[in-house]
Order: sequence, then C-alpha cells, then structure tokens
Amino acid sequence: MGRQLTVVLNGHKVIKEALVKQAHAFSDRPFFPLNDLVSEKKGIVLASGAEWKTVRKACLEILRDFGMGTNLLAQKIQEEITEYIRTIASKNGKPFDVTRLTQISVSNNICSILFGKRFDYDDQEFKDFMKAIDTVLANQDSSVGALFPFVRHIPGDPFKARKTICDYRVLLDTFIQPIVTRHIQELDGGPNPPDDFITAYLRRVRQDEADHKVSYITEEGLPLVIFQLFVAGSETTATTLRWAVVYFLYHPDVQEKCHRRSWMLSALTEARPCKTDRK
Repeated sequence: MGRQLTVVLNGHKVIKEALVKQAHAFSDRPFFPLNDLVSEKKGIVLASGAEWKTVRKACLEILRDFGMGTNLLAQKIQEEITEYIRTIASKNGKPFDVTRLTQISVSNNICSILFGKRFDYDDQEFKDFMKAIDTVLANQDSSVGALFPFVRHIPGDPFKARKTICDYRVLLDTFIQPIVTRHIQELDGGPNPPDDFITAYLRRVRQDEADHKVSYITEEGLPLVIFQLFVAGSETTATTLRWAVVYFLYHPDVQEKCHRRSWMLSALTEARPCKTDRK
C-alpha cells in the first residue's frame, strides 16, 4: 500500500494465530508518517513497544479505580441517558439534528472520569471542541496523506495534511493543555485537588520522579493520552448510536419492538422480588 509492504491475513485460524496466540509479535502499530508527526509516537493509540505497555497499564489501573467496568460507571451512564432523553423530549416532537447532542452526551461519560466534570449540552466551547475533533478525524482519514507524507509540502495543501497537523495541535493546546495546567496548579498548591483521571495520572508522574524511576509516564505526554482516551471513549460510541437512530427512522417497526422490549424489561426489573423471597 503506497510505499509499505502489507501482508493480508485471510481466514479465522490464521488471524487468531497472529493476533491472539502471537499477539506479542503483532502488537505494534503500523507506521504512518502523518500520524507520527501528529502524535510523536506517544500516548496509547499510536505508540508501540515498552512505552505503549507502560502507559496502557497505568491508564487501565487508573480507569478501574474510577469505576470502569463497574456499577459505578453504569450508574453515571444511566444518569446521562436520562438527561439525554429529557433534552430530546423538550423538543416537543420538532425535527432537529441529534449529532452534537449525542456526541456531547456520550462524551460526558468519559469527561466525568478524565476531567471530573460534565459539560452542559449548550456549552459553546465544548461544542466547538467536538466540531474541531470531527474536522481532524475527517481529514486524518485521507489515505493519500497517510501513505505519502510528502504531499504536505504541495502548495495549497490539497490533501489537508498540513491542516490536519495544525488542527490537532490547536485542539491539544487550546482545550486540553489548559485543563492539565490547571490540574497541575491545583495539585501543587490546592488543599483539595480534583479527584479524576488527570490528577491520578499526575500523581503517578510525581511518584516515578520521587523514586528516580525512568518512566514513559510524563506530564508532556498526558495531553495526548487524554485526547486519545477521549476520542476512543466517545466518538466511536456516538457514531454507533447515530447509525442506530438512522436505522430506527427507516425501520419504525423495529424501533417499536425495541421500545416494547425495553419497557417490559424495565417493568420486570421494578417488579423483581427481594433476595429473601425464594419464589
């Protein structure tokens, strides 16, 4: 593909052999110069080797501490769903675009863990942030720019390679970095620093420094880690939900079945007998 030798695995057995049984040999990310210019091979999504393993392990441990995979996170999601439905109901049946509403609603689940707060659906700064992410992801998907990095030097930037790099840096510098800087100040000088992912990650950094330990967990790499966790934890889910809405609109009979089943499950849950009732 372009200048890169590419091996295609065909069939369940050989794919399982490579990605499961020989996962240690196939865990590295492919080399895309444009992505490396943007991420500098740091973070989680595009990193490889010892750095990826170290950062991934630290992130998983911190996320588990904040309820990932537990009822605590499920409760937060349910609360956000309630607000999401309430906002839709407030439209009184009038047509509107669910794109930004769905993105912010889903993002609030990861925001509560990463930043220790959720954003209002009308928060213009957060809307602009989500719109900028859409632009970066759309431009970054250009296979021409990914496979042929020299196109960023072509006058006029026809493949939006330079724009992608610039927009990516703007997102990190104007939205995420100020939040990280504020957390650093609160951790160093405040009596009650926020209890969220950023603070927990910074404590890991300070601990490694105190132990004089050479580590890939650094303050410089934190903004990129946050951005990648944010996109991975929100954009994928929001896009899936929007497709579900489209399918429901085109297949109202299926929508009705799902609604009826959801109502029945809710009724059964409310009528469930207590644990001491053997019946």
